[in-house]
Amino acid sequence: MATLDLGRSDSGWMHRRLTAASTALAPFAKHLGAAGRNRTTPIILSGFGRRFDENGSGGLDHGHGNAVLLLGGG
Repeated sequence: MATLDLGRSDSGWMHRRLTAASTALAPFAKHLGAAGRNRTTPIILSGFGRRFDENGSGGLDHGHGNAVLLLGGG
């Protein structure tokens, strides 16, 4: 089974996913403008957490945490 290349802060699977998310959110934030960002707080929440280390089969077991990203000033 191939391992999931979560990568580093400057490359890899997670870097590509976070880059895609930020690329999508940037125009939205710009469209809101400063006043809109002060009244709006978009939240990106993962469905469940994963542990940090790969398991014996090269995957990641379900963990007890999750990622939360917030955008806005409100």
